[in-house]
Amino acid sequence: MKATFLFLLISCFLTAHAQTGKSPVSIDSTTSKVKYEVIINQTGSKDDLFSKAQSWIASTFKNTKAVIDVSDRAGGQLLFSGNATTVYIDTLFNKKHDVKKISTVGCHVFFKGKFYVKDAKYKFIVTDISMIQDFLIGSDPMPLDVKYVEMWATDTYNGPFTKLFNATDVGIRNLISSATTYMAQKSESDF
Repeated sequence: MKATFLFLLISCFLTAHAQTGKSPVSIDSTTSKVKYEVIINQTGSKDDLFSKAQSWIASTFKNTKAVIDVSDRAGGQLLFSGNATTVYIDTLFNKKHDVKKISTVGCHVFFKGKFYVKDAKYKFIVTDISMIQDFLIGSDPMPLDVKYVEMWATDTYNGPFTKLFNATDVGIRNLISSATTYMAQKSESDF
C-alpha cells in the first residue's frame, strides 16, 4: 500500500518522459531510493553504444578516469559516479527588517550513473542521488529516498524542500536528456 501511495505521489509531481511515454522515476523496492531509468532502442552494435556512452561521460565530466567505477565492454556495463550543479530561485524574508530578497540558490547533486548496453538497445539508470544546497556545503548531503519524497509531497506551500527537489529533478532529467541526445547522434563511422 505504501509503495502504491509513493508511486502515485511521484507520478503527481513528475511529468512523463517524452521518449518512452512514462516517467523515468521510480522508488527502488530494495533500497527505498529514488531511481531514474530509461530504456532506449537505439541503432548500433553493443560495442558502438558502449563507445558512445564512454564518449558522453568524457564530454560531460572533467575527469573521466575519476568518475568511471566500472568499465566492462564485454559485459556491456559502464558504471560511474558523478555530480552536477543546478539552481533555483528562492525568496528570503528577514522579518526583523521587513525585507524580502530574491536570490538564486545553487544545489549540488551527487549520483551514480549506470549504462547497460546490448545490440540496438541501452538502459541508463541514475540512482543513489543526494543533494545539498550551496549554503550548506560542509553538511551531509540529503539522500533522495522515500523519506524525502514524502517531504516533497507534503511541502505544499512551495517551500524549501519542494524547490530543492524540483531543482534536483530538473538537473537529473537534463542529465538524462543530454545522454539520450548524445547517444542518438550518428557515430563518426556512420555517414
